[in-house]
Amino acid sequence: MRDYALLLFVLGLVPLILYRAWIGALAWTWIGLMNPHLYTWTLSDFPFAQVIGIAFLAGWLLARDRKLIPLTPGIVFLCFLYVFVTLKSPFSWNLDVAWDKWKTYTKIVIAALMIGTLIYSPRRVRWLLWVVLVSIGVAYGVKGGVFSIASGGQLPVQGPEPSFIGGNTALGVALLMVAPLFVAFWRDTSNRWLKLGAVAGLGLTLLAVLFTYSRGAWLGLIAVSFLLFLQSKRKVLVLALLVPLASVGVALIPDRVFQRADTIAEYTEDLSAMQRIQGWGVAVNVALKHPLGSGFELDATPVDVWMTYANFQHPAFNRANAAHSIYFQMIGDHGFGGLALYLMVVAGTFWTLARVRLAARRDAQREWLGHYATALMIGLVGYCVSGAFVSLAYFDLFYTFVILAGILAREAEASVIPQDTDAVTHRSFEPRSEAANTVT
Repeated sequence: MRDYALLLFVLGLVPLILYRAWIGALAWTWIGLMNPHLYTWTLSDFPFAQVIGIAFLAGWLLARDRKLIPLTPGIVFLCFLYVFVTLKSPFSWNLDVAWDKWKTYTKIVIAALMIGTLIYSPRRVRWLLWVVLVSIGVAYGVKGGVFSIASGGQLPVQGPEPSFIGGNTALGVALLMVAPLFVAFWRDTSNRWLKLGAVAGLGLTLLAVLFTYSRGAWLGLIAVSFLLFLQSKRKVLVLALLVPLASVGVALIPDRVFQRADTIAEYTEDLSAMQRIQGWGVAVNVALKHPLGSGFELDATPVDVWMTYANFQHPAFNRANAAHSIYFQMIGDHGFGGLALYLMVVAGTFWTLARVRLAARRDAQREWLGHYATALMIGLVGYCVSGAFVSLAYFDLFYTFVILAGILAREAEASVIPQDTDAVTHRSFEPRSEAANTVT
């Protein structure tokens, strides 16, 4: 029944997407992040994502309300990065695997740029942000937190396979990226019940991160929690609530969590940690010998070739493995040049979001933009910290953040009111006004 309900819903979206292409941007984001089709049984082979993708492309081509892509530093460097990896793909070590990965990466990048041409105005921007929040924060954060409570934390929280968020660490990264959006939503709404729901959603999502049992996600959890605390306007109240909750929480946390945490300090005795260190060494050595890297998917390297680049061998994992890091993944796949461009995308996105925050402080009408810009910045910190321990350099949520930064920047610029503007024009830029919410 669930499978056919999803099928009817997806097919019902097609005419809407053809009529209003920006709905296709929401649908593509939803199905790409949440992966609802991976929970089907009888329709597991039905191409849900392809149906939405084709409809989105057709709707985009027919749309007359497109705008130019916001050329923020992060988006410009993303274009450079895409051209760079495309030009070097024919020289990849494993062409079949590389081209498959390139096709997936192309879909992610092109779709992100298409979204940037259709999502504008407070109404559309909020809808996209809410779709991101629901697709990860509610679907996996809230559900994962409830699951952890119901199971007593004995079972790890994981995402669906095969997907970007299939592993526990990958899901932890995604949850950390989206968790701050609960705070932004809390600040953006005046509805008491929605505010309470946002608080509950944040708490359950952070709890779900804890019970992914991912040490990399835990390090990101510390960073994100600290930044959320710094952004709080009621720090004393937050501390007063957290101290007793933490005391009770520690008593309820299974011993397995503490045993897992102890391995962070004793990483040399942990096979998983040493496997990561071996993978990092392989990536660096490949880049030093081959400046352009191996091409997409160093992980697909034959074991005999992989081991020739390893700094050490171990009888437990003498086999080809993953880079286990967004940074070393880029180094191994695309060399130090690819890493540099990738870091420029990250830095450019941070810079753009910081400018949106600054603009929002100067104008109360743009305050909501500042809330979401702050949330995205904190989420990116979580990605950068926890991403150091998982291969998620091509994660579609990250590229959604890059385009969202550009969208927010364009919105901030569009909200600037000229000095000689009359009252009617002034009202048209109010985020919650009818004029601002009108969809062309």
